[in-house]
Amino acid sequence: MLVLALAVALAVGAGCSRESDPAEAQRVAELERRVALLELRMAETPGASAGLDAAAFDEIAKRLDSADPLERLRAGEALGRRLAEFQVDALRLVKDGSVRQREAVAVLLSTRATQAMASGLVAAHDTATEARVRIWIDRALGASGSAEAFDVLVADLSHADETVRIAAVQALGRLGDPRAAAPLARLLATGEGSAAELAAGALARLGDPVAVFLGSTWGTHGPRERRVIVAALGRVTGPAVDAFLRERLEDPSAAVALEAARVLGARGDMTGRDVALERLKSEDPAIAQAARAALDAMETAPSRATDTAPPPADERTP
Repeated sequence: MLVLALAVALAVGAGCSRESDPAEAQRVAELERRVALLELRMAETPGASAGLDAAAFDEIAKRLDSADPLERLRAGEALGRRLAEFQVDALRLVKDGSVRQREAVAVLLSTRATQAMASGLVAAHDTATEARVRIWIDRALGASGSAEAFDVLVADLSHADETVRIAAVQALGRLGDPRAAAPLARLLATGEGSAAELAAGALARLGDPVAVFLGSTWGTHGPRERRVIVAALGRVTGPAVDAFLRERLEDPSAAVALEAARVLGARGDMTGRDVALERLKSEDPAIAQAARAALDAMETAPSRATDTAPPPADERTP
């Protein structure tokens, strides 16, 4: 139901507001109240959009441009039920329609887009100058599962609007293309805003293949960035990632090597124990503390049933 999609839009439209921002919290509360009222109105008039189930597309498009949000929601529901019939028209409208029309269709496609729609969505993305439209097109591109979406979404990681960056991060996680590992890692390492915070979760969704792509760009990251990326890999499991983390134990930065030891240790992998024991004697308090954290992780981790040595090359993910 599109009302539920609109409810999801609250978090994105508010830029994933923080509790520390009273103005944003008030805005979210007001939007939630409006959604609740729309739900009540729809329940009170269940037959109001029945005619749209047999209407021409132009009539549905007209209603999508209505000033009445309830009318737009009902038209969106009707379009959703007839999307197979009106797919070409819907893609044309999300590219060339009014702001209201483009937003309504993009919301609909954010959960129903297919690979066959990717080209049309990329074309619509080029005309989506408004953040309120662009965030939903990004989400639709992520839902499409198409490789065509990759470059467009990566470009939006550096968009001026934070809500667009958030939508691009989440869409890349949903798209599942491991090539996104490096751009997500770069965003994560900046530590700037909610988009950077969410990048770790999106990176985790990409799974074990991220190791190959991170390895190819590793030399472009400074020590602080490398440490942040290694920490994020704590949420990613798989033989390739484990092998990647073991290689990081040799990092010239003690902080990076100890973070790799800690992440591995939390998984029950004691490969970094010697590194941590050696650095525990460091005169630098921060390094000694990081070494203690790595050893603590090893001591409290569940024991592994398998050997902690790196797997044979033929067992690693290419």
